[in-house]
Amino acid sequence: MAKALIFDYGGTLDTNALHWSHVLWEAYQAVSTSLDSARELAAVSWEDFRAAYVFGERTLGAQPIIQPDDTMLTVLRQKVRLELQHLSEAGQWKAEAAQQTEVVAAIADYCNRYVLRNLQPRPRALHRALSPRPRQQFLRQRAGHPPRLPPGVFSGRY
Repeated sequence: MAKALIFDYGGTLDTNALHWSHVLWEAYQAVSTSLDSARELAAVSWEDFRAAYVFGERTLGAQPIIQPDDTMLTVLRQKVRLELQHLSEAGQWKAEAAQQTEVVAAIADYCNRYVLRNLQPRPRALHRALSPRPRQQFLRQRAGHPPRLPPGVFSGRY
C-alpha cells in the first residue's frame, strides 16, 4: 500500500510549482539591483532572457557539462554561466571575467537560497497532511461518495 504520493510538476517541486525560468528571472532582477557588476542586466528583456534560458537548457541537454556528483548549486552555476554567455555573445551584457564570476555566483546563490526556503518543512501543511481528514476522504470514496473538496478548490467537473 502506498504511503505517499509525489507529483512532479515538470521539475518544479523544489520551486513551489514555479517554473525555473521565473525563479531565474527573479534572481536576475534582484541581482541587477543589488550588485554593481550586474546593473546592465536590468535592461535585459524577458524575451532576451528567455532565449538565454533556452540556450542554457539545450546546451546542458546536449553536452556532458553536469556530472553525477554535482550539487544543486554547481548545476545552477553552470546554467547561469551559459545564460550569461549567451547574453554576452548577443551583446546584451558586457563584463570582465571577474565580474562574470561574481554575477554567476550571486544569481546561482539567490536561486539556491530560494530552493532551500521552499524545502523547509511547513508545520501547518504537515499538520493538515497528518490529520485524519485524508482517511475520511478515502473512506467516503470507497463507499461510493464523491470526495469533499476544501473551500475554493474545484473538481474540474461541471
